Amino acid sequence: MRKLILPVLLIISINLSSAYSWQPSHYVIIDTDGGIDDLRTISMLLASPDIRVLAITTSGGFLSPEQCYTQVMSLLNSYHHSGIPVGINRGIDGNDTDLTGTIKWGIEEGVDPVTADEALDVIKNVLTFEKTMVSFISLGNPDLIHEILNEAPVLRSKILRLIQSNDQMEPVEAFNNDLSGLQTSDVLSDKIPLININSFEEEIIYTDDFINKLENIHTRYADKIVERFNSNDETFFRDFERRAISEMIVVYLFHPGIFNHEENDVYKISEGVDENEIRSLIQNILSGHTADMNQWIKRLPADSSFYPEDLQTHIIEIIEMHGQEEWSSGILVNELNDHLGIFDIIGVKMGILAREYFHIGVDEMNILSYAGSFPPLSCINDGLLVATGATPGYGLLTVINDMNNTPEVEFTYRRNSVKISLLPEVYIEISSELREINYAHGQDSDIYWDLVRQKAILHWKNLSRYEIFKIEEVN
Repeated sequence: MRKLILPVLLIISINLSSAYSWQPSHYVIIDTDGGIDDLRTISMLLASPDIRVLAITTSGGFLSPEQCYTQVMSLLNSYHHSGIPVGINRGIDGNDTDLTGTIKWGIEEGVDPVTADEALDVIKNVLTFEKTMVSFISLGNPDLIHEILNEAPVLRSKILRLIQSNDQMEPVEAFNNDLSGLQTSDVLSDKIPLININSFEEEIIYTDDFINKLENIHTRYADKIVERFNSNDETFFRDFERRAISEMIVVYLFHPGIFNHEENDVYKISEGVDENEIRSLIQNILSGHTADMNQWIKRLPADSSFYPEDLQTHIIEIIEMHGQEEWSSGILVNELNDHLGIFDIIGVKMGILAREYFHIGVDEMNILSYAGSFPPLSCINDGLLVATGATPGYGLLTVINDMNNTPEVEFTYRRNSVKISLLPEVYIEISSELREINYAHGQDSDIYWDLVRQKAILHWKNLSRYEIFKIEEVN
């Protein structure tokens, strides 16, 4: 680092968590049977930074557990959240719903249900290491929660409540409960609070006009839902899809005040709340505008006049291609270093990719960096620090120094670890460029830093964090 100035304080206040760091309001485990509305509901849960999805399990129901696992993993792959634990509840068979099995949720390459963990093992692992009370969201068959309590009653104290999306509980009439032998009393006897969310009557929520509004949000989660509605698949589920069913659970999490608590633990939308208000709430959730994680300012300005002239023409492209978070972190780390460096940007891209993989916020991973303490490669550590909130002072960032430092970093969240490495061809290209500039002008010259700055801006814009790294699970 060349010097520490006011932006250091800004970085700490904006993106780095202290011992009293910002935390999500809701920690959830999701169980799904692969229903069509489940894709939207899971996407909404993932879209909000105020919800931490700890795990997803797949049970039989609308699809077989194995088919459902493929759908869920493909969805997470398409969102770059492959690090979220997913388990199969193989004890409950699903319906023979071949039609929905043709509806692809995402990227299925490499997904193998045969090697998947058991749902109960995934849940036990998550609840054992989670300190916060967890809401169990049932989007399909509610038998799994009963199995958890029978197999591991000690975990009861970790479960805050069971939330599901059936219209009635006694008598059991809703589709999801028809697939199950579980009665309300089975859950209540274990004294787990039950919240049963009604769908929004028979109203059509996903009108063509509303779908167009979702398309203008420009988040990966809204885009996925729009993609589904814009598909050429004309199934008999189309009218059903246009209603708000399971996604009303997510609306409830953020806006419980618009629901009335009725008999049999049913929560129903209050009279006077119309479909336009529901659409507005769904749109807000998919936009990710449900929580303000920053401490002092909401976000760095995107107004080009706020920035130096050489950066102005690239701002819109960088934000559109890589997102607001990479943009803000990139600006802040280079203010910290008082220059625009290539490896600082590489560290930012790597750190954000790791957080996306586990789908977590800042200050939640242990990081072991092999980039060393010698620039320019060591500048990766500065990018990691800003993008992930992991600092040496908080004990989350450790830097390994040896004679063979490399652009490789291990990220550990809970008991799961991955190694993210910069592709060799990218590392060679960047290193060669820096050597050539240094050879021609020397690091003490203004020309050197001007040329490095030009290269850094272009690499920032042109290099996608989804294409320049290799991710490997660490045993």
